Amino acid sequence: MSVGITPKQSGLTRRSLLKWSAAAAGVGALSWSGWLTSGRANEIKIAAVSDFSAPPFSALTRDMMDGFRLALEQAGNSAGGRGFQIIEADEQNVPARGVEVTKKVIEQDKADFIIGPISSAVAAGMRDVIAASNTVWMISNAGNIELTGERCARNIFRTSFSSWQTAYPFGPWAFQNVSQSCFLAYANYAFGQQTGQYFTESYTAKGGKILGQVTPPLGTSDFSAFLPVIANANPPAVFAFFSGSDAVAFVKQFAEFGLKDKIKLTGPGFLVEEDVLPAQGDAALGVRSLLFWALTLENRNNILFRAAYKAKTSREPSVFAVQGYDTANIIVDMVNRLGGKLNNLDDTIRAAETTVINNSPRGFTVRFDPATHNVILNMVVREVRKVNGQITNVVIDQLGEAIQPTFGCKLNK
Repeated sequence: MSVGITPKQSGLTRRSLLKWSAAAAGVGALSWSGWLTSGRANEIKIAAVSDFSAPPFSALTRDMMDGFRLALEQAGNSAGGRGFQIIEADEQNVPARGVEVTKKVIEQDKADFIIGPISSAVAAGMRDVIAASNTVWMISNAGNIELTGERCARNIFRTSFSSWQTAYPFGPWAFQNVSQSCFLAYANYAFGQQTGQYFTESYTAKGGKILGQVTPPLGTSDFSAFLPVIANANPPAVFAFFSGSDAVAFVKQFAEFGLKDKIKLTGPGFLVEEDVLPAQGDAALGVRSLLFWALTLENRNNILFRAAYKAKTSREPSVFAVQGYDTANIIVDMVNRLGGKLNNLDDTIRAAETTVINNSPRGFTVRFDPATHNVILNMVVREVRKVNGQITNVVIDQLGEAIQPTFGCKLNK
C-alpha cells in the first residue's frame, strides 16, 4: 500500500516543465557563494564522509553533494536559527581510510551529523565508530543491509535504500515479465553480493532458475574475461548490478560483444541511472531496472527539483542527487523542530524518527521505519527509452511499498 503520492508513469511534457520551471528559476538564481566552508561559532557541523576522488564512485559523490547543497541553499543555509558548516572527508573508496576520517570528524571536528558514503564496504567499517558516538549518521547512499539490520544502532538512519529494497522486489516481476531463467553479474563487494543474494531468493521462490554468475572486482573497466562466460551460458536474460564507471563499461561492452540483441539486460536502477546514461548511449536502450525514482516522474516536486538542479549544475540530476537533496531536507526539518538544539542525543534521535518529508522528488512521503531506521520506499520498474531525443528512464510499472525486514535489528528491544 502506498504511503503517499503515486507519480504519473509518463515522461515530462513541455507544458508541465514550463509550468514549474519559472518557480524553480527563483531557486536556481541563488548563488553557491554563500556556502560555508570554515567554522564559525554556533554552526551545525555536517561531515560528508565519501569518495571525492577515486572512481568508480567519485562522480556519484559529486551528484549527492550537489543535491545536498541545493536543498540547504533553498533553506537559506540555516535551520533552527543556526548556520551550517560542511566538512568534506575523502575516504578514497578505502575502508581503512573511511574509519580514519570518521574518527577525525567525530573526535576533532565534533560533527553533529555525518552523511555518505557511497560504498557499502566503507560504510561497514565506519559503523562501530559512529555507533559509539553522539553523532547522528544519515546514510545517504550505501545500501549495506547490515547497517539497518543486525548492526543497526539508535543513531544510524538511512535515507537512500538498502540492498534488499533494490533487489528482492524485482525477482517476482522479472520472473513474470522478463524470463524464467537468468544469469547473474555483479560487482564483487558487499552491496553487489547482497544484491545477488536477495534477487536470487525472490526469483527462485517464484520458480526462476539461475544459470550461473560472474562477479568481477569492483572497479573493473575491461569485462572481456567475463562476457564470454555469459555468452557461453546463452541465458535469456542477465540480472546485473554495477554502478558508476563500472556500469558504463559493462553496459557498453555488453552491447559491443553482441549480447544486447540476444540477451535481455536488467538490474537495480544504478546500472542505467542518469549519471551513466550519457556515456552509455544507445547501448542502454531497452534495459529495464528497479528503483524508487526516475528523472521523468511528472510530480511537482520532481519537476521543480530537476529544473533547479540543472540550472545550478548544467546537468540532469541522478538518483544520487535526489538522495543528497532529501537527506539535507531531513536534517533541516529535524533541526527546525528542535529549535537548533542538538545537545541531547535522545531528542535528536526522536526528531529523526518522526521526520516526514513531503517535498521529495521521489513523489512519495519520505519517512523512516521505526523498527530499523531504514527509509520506506515505493519501488518502480523503469525502461530506458528515447524521450524527445534524450535517452532516459521511463516508469513502466509500480511495485508499491518496500519495507526492509528487520534482519536482526533490535532497536526497540
